[in-house]
Amino acid sequence: MRVIQVLLGHKKLSTTAAYTHVAAELLQQVVSPIQSQRPEPPTQ
Repeated sequence: MRVIQVLLGHKKLSTTAAYTHVAAELLQQVVSPIQSQRPEPPTQ
């Protein structure tokens, strides 16, 4: 976490923690372009 704090230029670790929490939530919603191009399985 300290490395991310330094890279983002935050003075407070709590600020970095807040950003990483939001980023983790957003990343769970991302759909890979490869997944979105998969053909649908045939329906029977």
